[in-house]
Amino acid sequence: MKHREGTLAGWQEMNLYYQSWHPDAPSQAVVTLVHGLGGHSDTFQNVVEYLVPQGYEVYAFDLRGHGQSDGQRGHINAWAEFREDLRLFLRFVRSQRTSCPMILWGHSLGGTIVLDYVLRSPDEIQGLIVTAPALGKVNISPLKLMIGKLLSRIAPRFSLHLGIRHQFGSRDREVVERYVQDPLRHDYGSARLATEYFATVCWIYHHAS
Repeated sequence: MKHREGTLAGWQEMNLYYQSWHPDAPSQAVVTLVHGLGGHSDTFQNVVEYLVPQGYEVYAFDLRGHGQSDGQRGHINAWAEFREDLRLFLRFVRSQRTSCPMILWGHSLGGTIVLDYVLRSPDEIQGLIVTAPALGKVNISPLKLMIGKLLSRIAPRFSLHLGIRHQFGSRDREVVERYVQDPLRHDYGSARLATEYFATVCWIYHHAS
């Protein structure tokens, strides 16, 4: 297995960190991973270890405001920033592997991002995987949600600890412990991220058919 890493310019020149993993034999398809809130591209090591030996190339990047990418932790000005970052990253992946089928995999908040993306650009990929997409009830207190909506208009960069319980991420205690000790993880969410997220979820439900 070969591992590569680097940076590329996202939307409005935001500096984004990415990684890729390549099998020794010719690959049969490319899987592009999009992580969830507070995570980063290293979150998917178990996926990488499973897919690459079977002949898949795997690409992943840190969302803006996450991991080793630039930006305020857990903040966006508009959902289009996530969407256009993904569009530019997929364009980069295609420039590396133009002849392979493209599979897009989003987890948690990444699931919301990829669903919004493919509903707007359904012909750009050949396969879609979504795991635990953030589309249902959010485990954040109603008070924090109310504050977030209020502040989105007057102080959009205002952030709160979301109080996400790491034990919800895995049944494996060792995995949960790695979450807690991981210096690249965070549980921040800005007021504007909250309102943009809820608007996007509403849009997805209205366009899912």
